[in-house]
Amino acid sequence: MQLNKNFLKIPKHVSDEREGEEELAVQKRAFSIKLLNKQLSASELVAQALMFLLAGYETTSTTLTTCAYELALHPEIQQRLYEEITDAMDADGT
Repeated sequence: MQLNKNFLKIPKHVSDEREGEEELAVQKRAFSIKLLNKQLSASELVAQALMFLLAGYETTSTTLTTCAYELALHPEIQQRLYEEITDAMDADGT
């Protein structure tokens, strides 16, 4: 039985994966160090708060609009939803 002389060499794709993993680990460490020492300025804080408000508003309004549209297309589901809400309100006492 004859062995290939190159059997101990690491295949190129395995070597590339290891280098990529090492590079990713270095980037993660550098990023976490930057975050640990980071403090938001007043203007950055306001910008972030505004972004959260707008992003939350947009997703909520889109979801409610889609629900209303689907309920308008399917009156039988709309009726069932109405009955479930009414039953829950009666059971809750409000």
